[in-house]
Amino acid sequence: MAKSKRPRSDAESPTPAPIDWDEFDTAASEFMQNHLRRLARLVRSNVVYGVHIHCHPESGEIFPYLDVRPPDGGADSIRFPGYPDHRPWKPDGLAYVLSGWGFLELEPDPRSPAVRRWRKSSASFYKTYEQRESDEEKAQLCGEFLQHACRAALRLEHETGFEFVPNRELCCILYVEDHDEAARDSWMRLIKARIEFAPPWKEGSDWPLRGRQPEIARAVFACAAEYHERGDIRQAAHLLHRAIACLPELQGPLAHRIKGTSTRLPIPENEAWARAYLASAEMSYSWNQDNEQRKAVRAAFRFAPNLPDIHYALSKIRETSEAQVKDLNRAIALDASRPEYFADRGQHHLYGESRHWPQAVSDYTRAHELDPFNQEWLMRRADGHEKLGDNEAAIEDYSRVFELHHSVVSWYVRDALRGRAKCLQKVGRHRQALQEWNRLIAYEERAEYFQNRALCHSKLGNTERAEKDRQTARRLKKEVK
Repeated sequence: MAKSKRPRSDAESPTPAPIDWDEFDTAASEFMQNHLRRLARLVRSNVVYGVHIHCHPESGEIFPYLDVRPPDGGADSIRFPGYPDHRPWKPDGLAYVLSGWGFLELEPDPRSPAVRRWRKSSASFYKTYEQRESDEEKAQLCGEFLQHACRAALRLEHETGFEFVPNRELCCILYVEDHDEAARDSWMRLIKARIEFAPPWKEGSDWPLRGRQPEIARAVFACAAEYHERGDIRQAAHLLHRAIACLPELQGPLAHRIKGTSTRLPIPENEAWARAYLASAEMSYSWNQDNEQRKAVRAAFRFAPNLPDIHYALSKIRETSEAQVKDLNRAIALDASRPEYFADRGQHHLYGESRHWPQAVSDYTRAHELDPFNQEWLMRRADGHEKLGDNEAAIEDYSRVFELHHSVVSWYVRDALRGRAKCLQKVGRHRQALQEWNRLIAYEERAEYFQNRALCHSKLGNTERAEKDRQTARRLKKEVK
C-alpha cells in the first residue's frame, strides 16, 4: 500500500533557489546585442538617436529597441523597408511612428542561442520571484533585477556592443525602467550604475556619452547634489564635470576651479552647484507641495539668484497663479530666448486666475516663433483664439498642428482635427467639418464624433445619414456605460 503524502508545514516550504547573477549578466548582454543587431538591419538611412532598453522585472523581461528619426531631423515620416507612411503597429517590426520619430522593435528570434539562453535565465528569475511571499522581498528582487540589467547594458556598451549603430556622433542612450518606476527613477538608477561601473573620479574611467544629452545631464547633476549634501565634494565636482560635458551650450574654457578640488569647469562654481540642486528638484515626481523639492530649489537660489532657470523653477512651486507669473516675468527678463518660459506664462494667462486671453495668445505666439515644431503650444494658442471668439485663427492653428505630422495616431493631431472640425461648424463650413469627422471616425469610433457628424449631415440636408449617426452615437454611449 502506497504511503500517503504528509502535508508540508510552513517551516518545511521550499527555500527559493538563489539566482545565478553572473549567468544573468552574461545572458542579458548577449541577448541585447543579438536583438539590437537585428534591429540595426532595418534602420537604413534613418538616424539612431538612442538604444533604449526597457526592463520589466515583475515579468522577468527585457525589451531592447531603437529610437530613430529621419536623417534631416525634421517632421517627415520615418521610412523603413516595407513600411508605408503612417502605418503603426506592424507585427514584424515597427512599433509606432509619431511626429517624425519612432521606436523600432522586433520579436526575439526563438532560433537564436542568445535568445534561448536569455529566456532560460529569465524564467529562472521569474520562478524565484514568484516564490517570494512578501511585497518587500519582491520589491528587493526587482531592484536587483534592474541593477543587474544596468550592469549588463553598461558592460555591453563598454565592450563596444553598440558600434553597429550608424552615425556614432550620436550617443547610444541606455534607458532602464520598469512599470512601477517614474522616468526620474530610471535615469537616476542608470547614472548610479554608471558611477559604480566606472567612477568618474578614478583615472582611466570613461563614460562614452556624446552629443547633447539633457536627460542624462539632469540625472548626473542630481547625483552631484546628493554627493555635495553628504560632504563628498571631490566626487561631486567630478560629477558636475560629467554633467556639463552632456550640455554643449555650457562648454568652454575651463576657467573656474571648484574650491577644495583640482576640478575645473567652464562655468562658475556657484552656477554649477545651483544647476545641481535645481536638477535634484526637477528629478522629483511632481512640482507641487513636496518639501524636498522646495528645499532643493531654495538651495539653488542661494547659489545663483540670477540664473533664469531658478526663477522658472520657483514658478513651479508657488501656490498662486499671480506669483507664478511674477517668477516667469523675472525668468523672461533674464533670458527671453527660452520658449518654455513664454509657454508656461501663456498657460497661466489662459487657464489661471487672471484669464488674460490676449496675453496668452501673445505668449504662445512668441513660444511658437522660438520653437515652431511644438504641437502643444499651437494647440493652446488655438484654444486662446477660440476663447476670444476668433474661430478662423483657431482653424489656422489647428491646421498647422496637422501639417506638422499628418498621422491621426498622434493624440495632438486627433485633438487638432477635433478642434478644427468644431470651429468649422461654428463658422458654418459644415462640408469641411464633415470631412474632418469622417477622418476621425475612420480611425476611432467615438460617440462625440458621430454626434457632430450627425449635426453636419443635418445642416447639409442629409437627414437619413444624420439619424443613422445619432443612433450609432447612442449605441456607443450605452456601451461605455
